[in-house]
Amino acid sequence: ISWDLAHGGSRIEALALPNKVRVLWNRGLIDDAAELEEHLISLAHDMLDVQVLIPALPIAALIRGSLGDTRTASAYIEEWTAGTDDKPAWRARYLPEIVRFLCGTDRRSLAERSMIKETEVSMLRDRHSAFASSAVLLEAQGHLEDAASGYMEAATRWRTYGFVLEEGHALLGAGRTLLTLGDADNASESLRSAKAIFSRLGAEPLRREVDRHLRSDIALNS
Repeated sequence: ISWDLAHGGSRIEALALPNKVRVLWNRGLIDDAAELEEHLISLAHDMLDVQVLIPALPIAALIRGSLGDTRTASAYIEEWTAGTDDKPAWRARYLPEIVRFLCGTDRRSLAERSMIKETEVSMLRDRHSAFASSAVLLEAQGHLEDAASGYMEAATRWRTYGFVLEEGHALLGAGRTLLTLGDADNASESLRSAKAIFSRLGAEPLRREVDRHLRSDIALNS
């Protein structure tokens, strides 16, 4: 991004910026991410390019939600949903972020309406994203055994594919659901694997979330 700006600016900044903002947010640098979020959305709207706008809206919604601005977060999600209605691959690619956010903020019905089937997309990442999102929704619906199984398969898929962050999310989901089901041993294994991933990535908020579940695991076994 710095090189691009130093050389007059181009689409490179717009394409790379959503990823930079994601890294900042996942590392818990909310203020730094928020400083870039307004510019990111402005840039995406100015360019009217799906390759910029669709990746930008989900992370912008997460940032706004983290700051308590639920109105703007909801507007971004509605815009993303409308913009991906006829673009199943683009919807699938960022669906795990959206579904986790919606289910975590008691908007399961919107998450259900946003879902697409794995068979509706062809690229491997998009298929894995659609599948992983279904595990999140199953957990929110209370189907914990199916969710745990789905999370474990999603973790295996992401490990093979090489998407480490989503592998960590899937392992966290598996550990969380297994813990609720009372399977403390397998829950602990999944949670410790997730913690190792998040620690390596510097994703401190996620690492702390894992630690909270591990403490619950210890309490369950004591």
